[in-house]
Amino acid sequence: MILFYFLSGKDVYLNCDLIESIESMPDTKINFTTGKYFIVSEPAQEIVARVIAYNQSIYSNQKKVIFEHRVAENEF
Repeated sequence: MILFYFLSGKDVYLNCDLIESIESMPDTKINFTTGKYFIVSEPAQEIVARVIAYNQSIYSNQKKVIFEHRVAENEF
């Protein structure tokens, strides 16, 4: 989940795995695979950067756990 802000300033955490597309109008519209959408204050480039950073943090940790398991089991 990633923190975003509505135009009103209210914060919301959104599931970035469900993002289908991002539109830059004057504001930024995040469209989800569920058919819902949210208008947020962050520019599209910032949203993309946050999604990339979030996924990197998740998957880099996963690789570390798999590697440590293989080393412990002498699978190399």
